Amino acid sequence: MEPPANIDDIPKVDLHMHAETLARLDRLVSSRNGVPPHDWAKDVTALAYLPPGMPRLEHGLSARQRSSDNDQLLALNDDDAIFVQWLTDALFESANDGAILVEMRFGGKLRQGFMSLFREAESKVRETYPSFHAEALVTGVWPGRGGASAAFASALQAAEDGLGGIDFIPIPYDREADWSEAYIWAQQAADTGLGITAHAGEFSIANIEAALMLPTVKRIGHGTYAVADPRLIDILLEKDTTLEFCLTSNVVLGAVPSLHDHPIRKLIECGVSVTLASDDPLRLCTSIGREYEIAARLGIGTEQLMEMSSNGIQASFGSLNRPQSSA
Repeated sequence: MEPPANIDDIPKVDLHMHAETLARLDRLVSSRNGVPPHDWAKDVTALAYLPPGMPRLEHGLSARQRSSDNDQLLALNDDDAIFVQWLTDALFESANDGAILVEMRFGGKLRQGFMSLFREAESKVRETYPSFHAEALVTGVWPGRGGASAAFASALQAAEDGLGGIDFIPIPYDREADWSEAYIWAQQAADTGLGITAHAGEFSIANIEAALMLPTVKRIGHGTYAVADPRLIDILLEKDTTLEFCLTSNVVLGAVPSLHDHPIRKLIECGVSVTLASDDPLRLCTSIGREYEIAARLGIGTEQLMEMSSNGIQASFGSLNRPQSSA
């Protein structure tokens, strides 16, 4: 099925886009040196030879980032100008693809002055796309994960400067985790005004219900297995929680066998709030525009695609979904 003729005119929202710092730096340095960047398309193809689910996540894309060059690339990222440059490029790509709102996820402890640099990159994009908005999240938050305490503390501090939210990723990921301490962290984050989302239910039904119990949680990343339990659908509806669906990622990493098997249409029919996202667009060779095109080919019409964008705005952590002052 071909996408609707006006697919390019649909304002797009991407609430689940990882920064992909190493991959972005690799491309920036390669461009400066006049050499081809890392070919992620080959890596995506190679993932098909790994078992679906956690093996692809743990030993696939995450293990293929030119490990011998990582330290040198990360050292370059200490330069604020380089950080702003690759970030501007990434946000500009989304805006050029029709995005009006992007929330980008950063792992680890935030650098000094992070939000000021982030807004600098956003403002550069807004010079060309005045209606474009971007927000930042800290991802990988989980008590006991290496570096998570420092990352969480930096997120609480950056909340005063406009950080959008935090993203919990439980350990274990595909089995039920102990969320007791995560609930305490989430309450602390909520008390500072940070939005709450969490990765859950990507490769199994595990952790979806627990994630839905996080204080003030508004979204669940992936949640593809929610369709397996009618009770979870009821909870999603009751709490008005939005699912962040990354169609390409869900197929490449094996959350679903194929696009045809993706539960997005069934969940929409059940009335669950759904929005589209790119996840790791550079490494997965996709974009937010391509995700909307894929959804259209699955039979999701223009009106529903527009509703997904509206869902994304309503579930976002920034100022775009807040009533504007009449003053």
